[in-house]
Amino acid sequence: QRMKTRELPIDISPHVLVLMGRHELNKGNNEPAIKLFKRAFEQAELSNYGDYRGYIGKALLATLLETEKFNLNNHEKYLKAMLATGWLEFTDELGVLSCLIFKEALLWNANANDKYIIDGMKSFFNDSLYKPYLSELIV
Repeated sequence: QRMKTRELPIDISPHVLVLMGRHELNKGNNEPAIKLFKRAFEQAELSNYGDYRGYIGKALLATLLETEKFNLNNHEKYLKAMLATGWLEFTDELGVLSCLIFKEALLWNANANDKYIIDGMKSFFNDSLYKPYLSELIV
């Protein structure tokens, strides 16, 4: 409760920001969650948080795609963070060669892969990220 009335510290941990973002998301508040995820992503860029930056990018992109359409120009930095840290899964049978080809296609001509990205993010959002509180389900 005190956190709501005060300005958050500048150097707050990305872990705390992600937890706060998930809390807002689970309450059904997408916009505050997006702001917290963006701030966590920026904090993780400033400090070395390893592959956690990719997870934050994935959570942020999945949440953004619930409120807006996919646009590579707007979402490229989150995709790059996911690719660099292994948070973008490849589920085809071709393996590494396909992964390298996909990375090139993603960064230079993403139109063919939009459906793959959108479907993956929606699946992550619904299966892993968004867990509404029971009180939010009862109307």
